Amino acid sequence: MEKLFLNIKNKFQKNKNFIKKISNIILSIISFGILLYFCAENDNWNKLIISLPKLNLIWIATAVLAILLSWYFDSLIILEIINFFENTYMKKSKIYKITLIGQYFTSITPMGIGSPPAQTSELIKINVKKNNATTIIGAKFIIYQISLAIYSLLCAITYCAFYHLKSRIILVYLTVGLGIQMFTVCLVLAFLVNKNFFIKMGNLSKRIPIILKYKKYFKRLRCSVAFFVGALKNILQDKLLTAKLFLYSFIQISLIFSVPFFIFKAFHHSGSPALEIIETQCVANTVCSFTPLPGNAGASEKIFLDLFRNFFLENELIIAMIIHRIITFYLSIIIGSTVYFFSKRRSKE
Repeated sequence: MEKLFLNIKNKFQKNKNFIKKISNIILSIISFGILLYFCAENDNWNKLIISLPKLNLIWIATAVLAILLSWYFDSLIILEIINFFENTYMKKSKIYKITLIGQYFTSITPMGIGSPPAQTSELIKINVKKNNATTIIGAKFIIYQISLAIYSLLCAITYCAFYHLKSRIILVYLTVGLGIQMFTVCLVLAFLVNKNFFIKMGNLSKRIPIILKYKKYFKRLRCSVAFFVGALKNILQDKLLTAKLFLYSFIQISLIFSVPFFIFKAFHHSGSPALEIIETQCVANTVCSFTPLPGNAGASEKIFLDLFRNFFLENELIIAMIIHRIITFYLSIIIGSTVYFFSKRRSKE
């Protein structure tokens, strides 16, 4: 009977993994399909090919470099937290590889949910303790989310105050996006500041029928969360480390949001509205942050076209959007999938 149960469990797990893979493939195809639609519409692909030689390719290369550097700062955050917990030497190239794999899974899964497990698994492969690996990636995620929430709030206030967001629908989406970001930050801070909050949440969860049914699993989850909160508190008590982590996060975010500015300069525009473009991209990112498709596909393209009309000419706008998506989204899939494929191949040898 026990063998039968194990066989059923293994088959279910295999089917579950298979369904996950198929779902990710379908979602990735949809994401690529949306870009292909914009490329095919109004002969935009030919327009892109004709426009490329006329662009200042140095600025396009700078945009690509900005994304590569943003991944570098992401890897520095991971490295700093590893050094805090493990007190051991790690090659930067190894951690950069883990960042690239994380970027790949961020790009192919809805809201980037596949990235933390993938990066945790890669850390374990390079002999980081399992508990520490989970905490390292969890802490990096929380610090990034706090940084992004602060960054987004400041940009949204400035943008609405100086540039007047005219679309009510976009304003609603912006409010929802900010609300989700701020709620996540407040929840984390509540766990960190007040131990009783964690206990109260646990006691409240006991009344929920589904939690009563799977009591032992939720008990383990509570223990894991308690361990993570304790570890995160230890990180934040080191003021120098905390300052470094938040500085790296802010630089990382700024580099990502500066890509449209470099594309703007690639079209030979005079002037340097860098701050305005960074703020606009931050607002665009917040507006479509809760889109269920990987890479906020569909919403990201539409919001770019709506918000960047003030910076690009009508015949440049669609080309700028396609270049932006290739650099900020599809590049991470191409590079990350290549790194992940070779990493998986080596682990099997």
